[in-house]
Amino acid sequence: MFENTGRFVASMMDIRATRSISEWTGMSLIMTLKDPCSARTRLDQWIREVSFTQRPGSVRPRKTSHREDHYIVRNPRVQPTASSAALQAQITSSLGVPESSRTIRRRLAERHLGSWRPLRVLPLTPIHRRLRLERCRTRGNWTAVEWNQVVFSDESIFNLRSYDNPVRVWRPRGKRLNPVFAQQRCTTLTAGVMAWGAIA
Repeated sequence: MFENTGRFVASMMDIRATRSISEWTGMSLIMTLKDPCSARTRLDQWIREVSFTQRPGSVRPRKTSHREDHYIVRNPRVQPTASSAALQAQITSSLGVPESSRTIRRRLAERHLGSWRPLRVLPLTPIHRRLRLERCRTRGNWTAVEWNQVVFSDESIFNLRSYDNPVRVWRPRGKRLNPVFAQQRCTTLTAGVMAWGAIA
């Protein structure tokens, strides 16, 4: 509407234009006259908001209904490790309507469901958990001298089990530690190569 601030200030010399600008920007008439730069900034913001107001019918209609959206989101929550191709096949067979993988990913993103690598955890029994917790509590007050007597080690095994295959899980952000989205892995010896290291 106004190409530069100079023309804007000049237009404010007309009291009628100033009243209109005051109404549009929500500023009082006195403040509009005293601070034309702030009025110009607010007017530009008002013009942008009015220009980009969504009009009825100007948006592409959704391809899926509310019922279909609910079913699309429910499937990965029941089977969080299912691939997008498996989800697409299940949804298409259940609804009887072919849904593209892009539409499925878009609906899941709207509900804040993303594809992540699952947290790998050991298949611990309640006894294992209790013993590990007791071990940690007994060493909670150790000094640096006592910890210097401990050797920290770690290993990585490369085997032919299915755990080496990349598996992804559908889950919301911040839910990595939820057991529902974790993948158990066994630590028993299998055919493969193990890399081991220790730090004293």
